[in-house]
Amino acid sequence: MSQSLTAAEIIAELSPGLETNRPVYNALMRFYSDSARISTDCHDLRQFLHGDCLYRVVRCQGTTLLDCALDLIDNHAECCGARGMLRYYETPAGTRWADCEAAEQELGDAFTMDIYQWEPDSFTLFDDSETGCSLVAIVAFD
Repeated sequence: MSQSLTAAEIIAELSPGLETNRPVYNALMRFYSDSARISTDCHDLRQFLHGDCLYRVVRCQGTTLLDCALDLIDNHAECCGARGMLRYYETPAGTRWADCEAAEQELGDAFTMDIYQWEPDSFTLFDDSETGCSLVAIVAFD
């Protein structure tokens, strides 16, 4: 299997039925799009799609990226039991990198016991939001 396959090709190969789950499919296409500020690796997608899993998209809103991370922690505790998580932050242009680091640090602190079991655990950032900050978590459950 070539690493040069696109995300859409990998999904079609490893989990063809996922294309009909539009919320998950669209979130994955966004995660692996060229406009991501932090480059993503399709190896993570291969890990994410490994096995027979239930996939879900969780959307969190906030005035800051930290608020979004806290929303995920406080209102979506089931994510602690996930097998894998790919997530992306959507922010207006000009967001400071330190804000993203603070949000990721908060997630790491809150899920310390669980994140080491996540495969994969990856995030990226988009700075093209016109409506404020959000966190989109694509979660895989066994």
